[in-house]
Amino acid sequence: MLSINHYPHDHIARAMARFEADLAVIEKTGAHALLPSILVALEAHFVHRARGLEKKDGNPCNELRMLVASLLAGSEVLVADKSIKYDATQSVLGLAIGAPIRLDIGGSRRLAKAFIADLEEKYSGA
Repeated sequence: MLSINHYPHDHIARAMARFEADLAVIEKTGAHALLPSILVALEAHFVHRARGLEKKDGNPCNELRMLVASLLAGSEVLVADKSIKYDATQSVLGLAIGAPIRLDIGGSRRLAKAFIADLEEKYSGA
């Protein structure tokens, strides 16, 4: 599939609304083990985004991509992506490379919101 350079605002809004609805279910039921799944789903909505627009400076798009790649690889720690200049001190979650991935509702929401804001800036022309 070709890379995508633009996402309509309604596509971005629907993805975030779905994330928030899923997160509300997790909050209500206490099913925190599902947090990785809803972050994977959020990333999947935008998996074909053009990497040139995303850049490689450790931004929230990079952070979510690295986190999801680590989770999908079955890793329990954040795995480095050699193409990204990742700095844990500048990241949303503050996870260092090799640190255990321990997700909570607040951090997941912060990462999702930062990811969406980054996407809107780079891919919707907002």
